[in-house]
Amino acid sequence: MADEGREKREKIEAALRRLEQLEDRLRAEEERDRIRWYGPWGPWAEQRAFHVSPAVEKAIYGGNQGGKTHAGSWETAAHILGMYPEWFPKENRFFDGQLPERPLRIRVAGESYEAAINQIIVPSLLRWIPRNMMPQMRKNNVGHVVSMKFPNGAEVQFMSFSQELKKWEGWVGHFAWFDEPVPESHYIATLRGLQRFNGRVILTMTPLDCAWIDRKFLRQGERDVGKDPRFIPFMVRLPLSSNLAIPEDRKEHWAGALALVSEEERLARLEGKPYQLLGQVYREWDEGVHVIDPPTGELVAEDWSIYHILDPHDRKPNAMLWVGVHRTGAALALWEEFEARLNIAEAVKLCIAVEKDRIGAFFKGGMAPPVFRRVIDPNYGLRPNAATGMKTMEEWAKAGYEAGYPMAFGVVSDDIYAGHSAGRRMLKVDVGGVKGLRVCRNCR
Repeated sequence: MADEGREKREKIEAALRRLEQLEDRLRAEEERDRIRWYGPWGPWAEQRAFHVSPAVEKAIYGGNQGGKTHAGSWETAAHILGMYPEWFPKENRFFDGQLPERPLRIRVAGESYEAAINQIIVPSLLRWIPRNMMPQMRKNNVGHVVSMKFPNGAEVQFMSFSQELKKWEGWVGHFAWFDEPVPESHYIATLRGLQRFNGRVILTMTPLDCAWIDRKFLRQGERDVGKDPRFIPFMVRLPLSSNLAIPEDRKEHWAGALALVSEEERLARLEGKPYQLLGQVYREWDEGVHVIDPPTGELVAEDWSIYHILDPHDRKPNAMLWVGVHRTGAALALWEEFEARLNIAEAVKLCIAVEKDRIGAFFKGGMAPPVFRRVIDPNYGLRPNAATGMKTMEEWAKAGYEAGYPMAFGVVSDDIYAGHSAGRRMLKVDVGGVKGLRVCRNCR
């Protein structure tokens, strides 16, 4: 009996040793070829669709923890190393195991050095790099990684969205990766630098506050049917539910934690659905919160700046709005007018009456501060009059001069998506009314 027991123990120990040897071999193979391994489940369908797309510009709209940064760092590392799995299209490769004609130059950018570059992007990128290919890293004087140089000559530059635009200009390279929504000006500066080497760019992000990106990857794609697919911006959604590495109970916990945020934000964070394109434009609007009684005789003129906004039209009534902005940043819509096709001289008289009498009644002493700035919709404000040749904004300035009342307008961007995004931010008011937008009940 003792011999039989010893023999069983020896067999078990031998089996365990073989298992440990097999695990060591698998770890060694993974270490040598991390790129082809990708992850314990490989790229799931949404990630694979993103990687195989031939588009020069492509994006992942991902929920939180959906696997978007994983995908972005993997593709960036594959190009750095020149190592690709068989399923990765040859036309998407910069080089395959061979040094390119010139060292590959890559730009990687995130929201900040402290939170994004140092804590998320750099560790995520290095996880794919074998030990014998680890780069030399250069840090700035506060310890942030600003560049890497790899043994094969590949160079990676790290940038923060908060850096001024002139630091983004002048770069030339092959590939760029933006993690989270990038300012449009910084994106354009980088895209310009990719043209020399027929470069490509990827974005991985949770789609919050990114109106111009929605316009590029959703609207432009709709317009370019039939165009060469390489030049149609490509987007794939990567919801949290697709991440097989996260247990279902943790996904449910995160969904529950988002129960109190707006429906738009919840869908953006869970499913990667664009925040700007979810049904009603301003779901944050709550009449009980945002509409207040006019503050008759209560406002202190020195604390407020008045803005006059004019939306002229050639066939519909001109729409005008006067908004006061408090020194704390709170905004209050004071008065609204839809004047029924008055001529401009009469419309100027109406504006004078509004600013001196109607808005003045809201302020102590019955006197409002002078208008700080007037802005006009550029679509009609810059349109010349067929009879006079003068632009609409010039006609208003002339009528104001003749009435002895300044009526000079400036133009602002007419980007509707950026406007919706700004509107949503302003509708997030706090309890004390220090921030956000409220509307006087007398406005329509």
